Amino acid sequence: MTSAPPTPDDLLLAAELQFKFALGISAAVISNDEPVCSELSVFSWGRHRTEPGELFLTKKQERLASSMVEHTATYAMAVQLDRALQDLLTDRFHHANADLRAASWIARLIRNAFAHDPLNPVWKVQPEAIDRRFVLDGVIELDTTALDGKPVSRSDYGGPLALLRLLQYVRRRVTVPPRPSDGSRAA
Repeated sequence: MTSAPPTPDDLLLAAELQFKFALGISAAVISNDEPVCSELSVFSWGRHRTEPGELFLTKKQERLASSMVEHTATYAMAVQLDRALQDLLTDRFHHANADLRAASWIARLIRNAFAHDPLNPVWKVQPEAIDRRFVLDGVIELDTTALDGKPVSRSDYGGPLALLRLLQYVRRRVTVPPRPSDGSRAA
């Protein structure tokens, strides 16, 4: 017997947990003077094994690596948000609900920015989204004026917590809740 494929909400939850973990790693690395990952000295998988010290990172390397983990978690979250909205909303970019329309555009634009170079994202604004302001009041805002072709900055969309709030909004508003009887998802 095989298990059911993950639902959009399952995948959004996984992206949320990964993103929270990435933020936690970044905070731990930034707030400690000594390397955080120095305890991992030997690792093996199958026939491969590392040598003592092979996995050691300097403090400077940890800061760069934690930033890259956060970048890739941001990308994964944006991809899952975009995919969930695509799968669950009909004509999402022209949806009757302005908040869902804004959420759809923001997710797509962030996804596109990270898609071709996740560690060095650049805004690639679609023609129909140029010089527009997408707002999900109290959650996230993205003004595309003069963004196309520029490197992504967290401040462009309000930072990592704004993205987390966007994902949480989509999970509350768009995904299918579990059935009370057995916990499985509605079709």
